[in-house]
Amino acid sequence: MFLADLLIVFAVATVVVFAFGQARVPSVVGLLVAGVLVGPYGLSLVSDVKVVELLAEIGVVVLLFTVGLEFSMSRLVTMLPLMARIGLPQVVGTTLLVAAGMWWYLGTLPQAIFAGLLVAMSSTAIVLKLLADRSETAAPHGRITVAVLLLQDLFVVAAMLAVPALAAAAGVAPTTTAGTDAGGSHSQSPFTHPLAALAAGGAVLAGVLLAGRLVVPRVLHEVVRLRNRELFLMTIVLVCLGTAAVTAQVGLSLALGAFLAGLALADSEYGHQAFTEVLPFRDTLASLFFVSVGMLLDVRFLVAHAGLVAATVLAIIAVKSLATVARRCRRAGRSRDHRRLRFERPQPGQGAGRIRGAPCGPGNEPRNRAPGAGPGPRHPLRRLHPRGRTRARRDRTGPGSRGGDLRSGEQSPQRAHGPRTGPRRADLRAHGARLGGR
Repeated sequence: MFLADLLIVFAVATVVVFAFGQARVPSVVGLLVAGVLVGPYGLSLVSDVKVVELLAEIGVVVLLFTVGLEFSMSRLVTMLPLMARIGLPQVVGTTLLVAAGMWWYLGTLPQAIFAGLLVAMSSTAIVLKLLADRSETAAPHGRITVAVLLLQDLFVVAAMLAVPALAAAAGVAPTTTAGTDAGGSHSQSPFTHPLAALAAGGAVLAGVLLAGRLVVPRVLHEVVRLRNRELFLMTIVLVCLGTAAVTAQVGLSLALGAFLAGLALADSEYGHQAFTEVLPFRDTLASLFFVSVGMLLDVRFLVAHAGLVAATVLAIIAVKSLATVARRCRRAGRSRDHRRLRFERPQPGQGAGRIRGAPCGPGNEPRNRAPGAGPGPRHPLRRLHPRGRTRARRDRTGPGSRGGDLRSGEQSPQRAHGPRTGPRRADLRAHGARLGGR
């Protein structure tokens, strides 16, 4: 029964995430453990796993849609140099290093290249979920990570086109050219020629962005004029799922399509309202994705091959650390960012859990600020709410200024009365009024 399975999933996930939260373990780990418990390799509490996977796939689409709403086209343009300078060497370097090692181990080049392509990819959903939970998508290392993840999603198209050629070279007859996106679904490209597939993918990307800038805002304007909140929400869901479906038809991932849909709406006047409407569903549905991933974990295989699994995880982390051009990251952020990037994308694994607090700490302040003066333009209050980062970037008051007590959130009287009506002038006016009353 679908309702009973869903109830069991949420009940077990709530208990496990609460217990892990008491130990300050990220919620993603708790959701994965909950999936192991209710899955077919655990206690087998859920009978209809495919329904949970379907809802999980929708959750990933909604998650990437909200991430796109927090970006803009101008920010994406600024990420292009990061993709070329950091993302491309990381993807190509990881593929070559793994392929060289597997060629020495297996002795067959096609299988070695295929293994390198698999290891070079990262879990977009897991990394962006952790960055969003810590409000670090706008941080220097967060922007670099998102840029690399977007490049990897685009690189999947080339990898899918290379799979039939590798299978033919290895003497295996490929059945399809399907690939798996971030949500676990299979997207099959209808194009067999590489140039046709690349042209179709580029045309779809350009069409989505163009429609998001010209067509969708006008449609939303007409919807808003009716003052119907349900209609507005249904229109947003239609744009999100429709864009994801279109990108999946040409071999791109559902997650990339949802991100582009959010990106197209981010610059419009309805971007904030769309984010507010979708936010209540994002975390609930995205949680099902991590539970569904945990359902796929065979605990008995993990225990029987614990040494091999541990060695593989460590090898992936080491290879991706070597492939990341760390010295280039110094130009894109503070001095700690290049160290964080080494451990943010080695999935499968818990490398993304290395992401910690604000990138500016004691002994690592910018030259134009005193020690202890805080991270500057990025206000620490941005951690209290996902949308707080936008206001924090506009607020140039640091922890050491007169903006208020950042830990309590209280503003000073000068901040409350505005820049021109300070507390002294307001007090004098009140005092004069009292004297006049006498």
